[in-house]
Amino acid sequence: MSKLLETPRKRVLGIIAACLVGLIILILIARAPKNSAPTGDIPVSLDNNIIASVNGSPIYQSQLEVIINKFGDEDSKIQKSAALEHLIEQKLLAQKAKDEDLNRQTSIQSQLQLARDTILADAMIKQFIEDNITDDELRTFYDTQTKLQGPELQIKARQIVSPDEATAKEVIRRLDDGKSFVSIALAFSIDRATRENGGDMGYISRDVLDSTLTEKIFAGDDGVRLEPFQTKQGWHVVEIMSRRMSPIASFEDRYEHIRKLVSAQKVEQFLDRLKQGAKIDYVTTSSDSEIPND
Repeated sequence: MSKLLETPRKRVLGIIAACLVGLIILILIARAPKNSAPTGDIPVSLDNNIIASVNGSPIYQSQLEVIINKFGDEDSKIQKSAALEHLIEQKLLAQKAKDEDLNRQTSIQSQLQLARDTILADAMIKQFIEDNITDDELRTFYDTQTKLQGPELQIKARQIVSPDEATAKEVIRRLDDGKSFVSIALAFSIDRATRENGGDMGYISRDVLDSTLTEKIFAGDDGVRLEPFQTKQGWHVVEIMSRRMSPIASFEDRYEHIRKLVSAQKVEQFLDRLKQGAKIDYVTTSSDSEIPND
């Protein structure tokens, strides 16, 4: 195989290798004998297309798609080939592990059970979110939060941060001589976040800066250069450029963020209900120093 083909294949294999242990666990779950405990026996849908088999054990199209969707490009034949080859290798390793009775070891059985529970728990959360969260509900949440928060004052400023007062005074001298703020920021500022933008801090809110920096900036007037002042970051030379009331992001722009917030709240409530309806016993041993209480 040429170097041109080897490079993307190695990259894909490197990515897929990160999930090697997890995929081996899943294969062991599916192949664990029924008389072992826990079995972790997960039936594979017969609707899936078999794309390969290893010693009579099938590999399904859906398994390949899981890897491609997460780690690769479904349009790349090279990556598909590499992913399939890796599944075959994992299948061989899983079969060898079963032959060596590794799936009967207590530690392995514990991992199999944990992997099974994790997969089912994730599936339950996804299903719960899909069944219990609607766009109308998200819209209501957005409207309520927008009314409560409203717009806030933001100030556009730029700064040059110096390591000491002497350098800050030299910055002021050069600015007074008509030197460009942008060029001086590029040459002198030690603040990486703003230096490459010529010191531009963009529009900032009160809650995103050091308290001293916030106090100084929000007390200044538009078009004013503040006297040098010190924070933990260094000595600041700041120019106030303009101010505005923050624009309110649209529902569409905030959709994913809102969905995550609402989902987290509902899942937490769902878990609380499950706990309340469950019998949970904490088993203590002599080696346990402390057992958490719900």
